[in-house]
Amino acid sequence: MMLKIDKGLYRFTYGKPNIKSNKYAIFDLDSTIIKTKSGLVYPKYVNDWRIMNGRKQVLQQYHSDGYRIIIITNQKGVANKMGEPTKKSSIVFGRIIGSMTELGIPVEVFIAAADDCWRKPNTTIIEEHVFKNSVKKICDIENIFYVGDAAGRAYDGAKKDDFSDSDRKFAFNILLLMRFYKNRKTKISFLSETKFFKDVSPTYTLKPFSGFDPKKFLENMVAKKTPPLISQFDTFVDSLILTYPLFIMMVGPPACGKSTLSKHIAKTHSAQIVSQDVLKTKAKCLTFVNQYLERRISVVLDNTNPSNKTRDEFLSIAASHNAYVMIVHFDLPKELPKHLNIMRERISRSPKLPNIVYNVYYNNLEPISSEYHTLTIKNYVPAFKNKKHLTYFLQLS
Repeated sequence: MMLKIDKGLYRFTYGKPNIKSNKYAIFDLDSTIIKTKSGLVYPKYVNDWRIMNGRKQVLQQYHSDGYRIIIITNQKGVANKMGEPTKKSSIVFGRIIGSMTELGIPVEVFIAAADDCWRKPNTTIIEEHVFKNSVKKICDIENIFYVGDAAGRAYDGAKKDDFSDSDRKFAFNILLLMRFYKNRKTKISFLSETKFFKDVSPTYTLKPFSGFDPKKFLENMVAKKTPPLISQFDTFVDSLILTYPLFIMMVGPPACGKSTLSKHIAKTHSAQIVSQDVLKTKAKCLTFVNQYLERRISVVLDNTNPSNKTRDEFLSIAASHNAYVMIVHFDLPKELPKHLNIMRERISRSPKLPNIVYNVYYNNLEPISSEYHTLTIKNYVPAFKNKKHLTYFLQLS
């Protein structure tokens, strides 16, 4: 049965999976369990699938040995922004139903249908729908492994390198999740599809994990004794002789810490926050800034403000009211706010921003005039509400 269980997440079950088992055999789908019959990378029709050699017998044996068989597959584009099925869904769902029926064993298939918090290497599916947020389930795990083809392998020209290392990251992230839930006795094994199913394969080397390394980032921040974000701002302000009203402009990409700092400033300096995320248009932001400063009320402008043209419109209003101007520029490594963007989606379930938003910001970013008091934030140690949020930060993206 194919069910939509959340926005952007579907589940197909065949038979009666052994959901009470504490042994987990978890697999990717495409190029791990099935391939196209046509030889194309992406299937063009519902019946364009075949179960790969040796898969059926091995999975049947693990089912007989008491394992809970789970398949988790990224299928971006199967759901639209509202979480409803697209035209692509009929092909994807049809291939899953057909191939799982042919396997003939009880199995659960989770389909991450959009680019959201359900998508691997995020562990949201594992945490909420496999382990059900149960400490007991996680601590009682006897054995668990994950098999996938996105392993980050380099073949030295014998064949194309793996397109990604997201499956290996996924297994690593599950391990961090297990450790958060105090399961320190069980390790999750990651195996490539060739190693697990004993496929013939050219020799390869594993590349280091791609992208942002959150653990290394935190270690560097601690080693350099980098102050927290709010401490950096408070120290900067203590060096100034302020007059009121204040006009404090944020400059930085989404999910970099602007709103966190804005709330602190609003509380400690009796300021009002003006944000285009809330007001929706720049025109409304300009109006509110003008009205507050006219009443001698300090303002924090919590927008990205990358270009001089945008900044100048607000700065001219501040000048007309003789406001004391400060600019806080988040000049961070690009990968940090992107990583925080993914983490924010997992915690708040607000949709993450696509990479194009960051590309637009950095393409439009212009130098800030030296005539203003400017605090440049080169790095900071993020403040985590609890250990679970720290775990999410440490997971690879």
